[in-house]
Amino acid sequence: MPLKSDHLPVITNLPERNPFFTGREELLESLRDTLLAEKRQ
Repeated sequence: MPLKSDHLPVITNLPERNPFFTGREELLESLRDTLLAEKRQ
């Protein structure tokens, strides 16, 4: 049974999001394409 968003645990030990974390679009697109291709097989 999938978890509902109101039942997810609160995670408090993560650092704040870094707005300057950029330049990963090509890498992430490639990873996404690879994972989707493997899922279709």
